[in-house]
Parts: sequence; structure tokens; C-alpha cells
Amino acid sequence: MRDAFSNMIAGGEVNGNSQMKLLSQLVQQYPYCQPAQFLYARALMAADPSGCKPQLNIALAIAPDRQHFRTFLAQKNRPLAKKRSKTLNQQEIIDRFISKQPHIRPRKEEVSSAEPGGKSLEDHPDIVSETLADLLLKQGNRDRAVAIYKKLSLNFPEKSTYFAKKISAAKGEKNKSS
Repeated sequence: MRDAFSNMIAGGEVNGNSQMKLLSQLVQQYPYCQPAQFLYARALMAADPSGCKPQLNIALAIAPDRQHFRTFLAQKNRPLAKKRSKTLNQQEIIDRFISKQPHIRPRKEEVSSAEPGGKSLEDHPDIVSETLADLLLKQGNRDRAVAIYKKLSLNFPEKSTYFAKKISAAKGEKNKSS
């Protein structure tokens, strides 16, 4: 059954009642199989143009492109699948690849092992948040934390007293540690 259907797809034509019955069974068993629907519609159209309307409507309904389907119907003995001659081409490509014996070379650009997170340690003055300032304060970077608190108090004037307390607390800790 599979071989007969494959031959019908490759040849593009339906010969005899046995193939017509096979297509009829395939269409009933697999109603969304486009190649079977298309071949069956074309075979019915060739056998009985007046009685093929229901099958044509079904095939048209599942056709992704109606214009291509109509072209397929008009061309007799046009195969659904184009024959592929890639096997020789593929073999030539494989042989050429093997004969060249390619190697994967490491990158010439070396990553310095001294500072693996170098870019992440750079100062970004545009990034300010209270959480970042608190974190910097805990890490002992009080000057940057105070600078961020000052920027935050300018950005949020309604919280300026809150940030002033944070600045004085940070400076107070600086004086205690000195």
C-alpha cells in the first residue's frame, strides 16, 4: 500500500481501479493527507468531471495554495513530489569535507584570567538605587554609597530627609572606622 502510494506521488498519475480504490481508502482513513486528496480529486476529475465536485471541494479546502492546486489539476501526469538528485551532491560534499581534513582552531583572542568580571566591576554613574547604595555601604565603599544617596535625594525630593539621614549615618560610620 505504501509503495503503491509512493509510486503514485512520484509518477503523478493514477492507473486503474485498484489505484483508485487505494486512494479512496486512503482519503477515508486519512482525511487530511493532502497528497492523497489531491491525487484522488485529479483521478476523479479525469474519470468523471461531473461527479468529482464534492472531492474537489474537500481538496480545495485543505490546499495551502488554491492556485497551485488548480495548476496541479490542469497538468496531467505531473508528479506531486519532484525527484531529488541530492544523493550524488551530498556524497561529493562529504568526500570533499573528508579530503580537506578540517581542524577546529582555538580563538586567538585570549581572556585575561586576572579580572574575569572586569566589565561588571566598572563604575556606572547612571545606575542608582537605594539597594545598590546599601550594598556598597556594607562592602565598605562609603564614598560611592554617599554619592548614590545624594543622587537619590535629588531624584526623589520627597525622600530627601530620609536620604539625608542615610548620608549622615554613612559618614558617621566612616568617622568611626577612621
